[in-house]
Amino acid sequence: MKVLLLKVINTNKLVLPIFFLTHITLMIILGNFTGFALDEYGYAEVLKYLYEENQSTDNFSVWVNSDILFLQILYSPAKVFILFGVSEVISIRLLSIILTTLTLAILLRNLDTNKCQYTISRLVIILGFFIPSFFLWTTLGLREGFLILWLTLIFIYSFKFKQTQNLVLLIPIVIGIFGLMQTKLYLFVLTIVSFTIAFLVYSLVVRKITLTRILLMIAILSPLVFHPSTSKQIYSVASDTLNRVHEVNIASENKSDIPNSYQTEGTTLYQFNVFFKNSENQSLIIKFLKRINFDDYLASVSPQSSVHTLLKISRPSFNEPLAIIWSAIKFLILPLPFIENGSLFLNVISYEMFIWFMLYLFIGLQILSFRPQANENYFVLLVIIAYLFTFLLFSSLFEINLGTIVRHRVILLLVILNLVVVLQNSKGYKDRLVINYDKPI
Repeated sequence: MKVLLLKVINTNKLVLPIFFLTHITLMIILGNFTGFALDEYGYAEVLKYLYEENQSTDNFSVWVNSDILFLQILYSPAKVFILFGVSEVISIRLLSIILTTLTLAILLRNLDTNKCQYTISRLVIILGFFIPSFFLWTTLGLREGFLILWLTLIFIYSFKFKQTQNLVLLIPIVIGIFGLMQTKLYLFVLTIVSFTIAFLVYSLVVRKITLTRILLMIAILSPLVFHPSTSKQIYSVASDTLNRVHEVNIASENKSDIPNSYQTEGTTLYQFNVFFKNSENQSLIIKFLKRINFDDYLASVSPQSSVHTLLKISRPSFNEPLAIIWSAIKFLILPLPFIENGSLFLNVISYEMFIWFMLYLFIGLQILSFRPQANENYFVLLVIIAYLFTFLLFSSLFEINLGTIVRHRVILLLVILNLVVVLQNSKGYKDRLVINYDKPI
């Protein structure tokens, strides 16, 4: 049994098909039902009208800052699915599943079979991709599938480039950073900030600037050169963000209610109920929920559901460092099991936090046991750690809803799993033989 389990864990030919087919099974169960993410219908509408003449992203409620040509290329596989009679919703979900499976394949393939902790690192990555909330969001036709692929291309191939100095590896890095710029602007900005911090710190520590580091920075900054309008978009978003922070600071100083802050209530399930009642969809999940009289429960849900006092989330100001730290902790640990989180969905999701806590413990021990050196191979490790902290800082300042916290932790998980790959590659060599089932012996 142990040998069989190890074979499954260590064999991409088994792991990836199982992962893909499990996703497909969930997709079939959901059918065309989009109640778990109400904005998923907006992404389906994008695909529906994307290839019409004289189309503009101004007509879409999502993808508002993206180029129309970029979207047409991005959604071309989903368009092919439609030609075979597949609906828009199922097409974008298929695309998301393919991208997520590709991301998992990249992470697993870039673990070093000759280094220590190869099997445990594979197991952590595989379990991470099966965390229920992550699994759900990457099954739905949202932007999460694209985001995790872009970030993985950037981090993993930056690390491989630093190791091998192969210029060809700059291509996936450029693809990843351009894709990230078009998909989620604030994550693109955080990436630039993280690389800049790592570049400056490393230059001070090793007291020299290498060509590979310069080339890597050029690749990361290339969208600002070839897509100049991005700078204006960044300035606009940054101005709006600083204005909101200023409003929070003023409210904090005046001891008044902080704008855009509210406790995490049962609004998600309440909206699900409205969608459920108005839906004529007859997917398997709808039939199952009606069979168990779940609609009766939904009818009793109030948008003002009570929650535990720990779950009251508000936006801290910059002059409240302890509040920022507490907000970051809430981003990491909520929703909590065994307490009222505001809705049935969040209460169920809360039990996956045991997996998150084990993941935090694992990556924490890995970082504490790591012995950093002034070596070029550790530059990307510093980049990922810087990204982790800047993402946590941003989230602690602007996340004001527990439902969005659960959804945005997809990015946190992806960054942690990239860190697992880089740390494993930085381990010492094994002193015993371990079979890699993907290669002939």
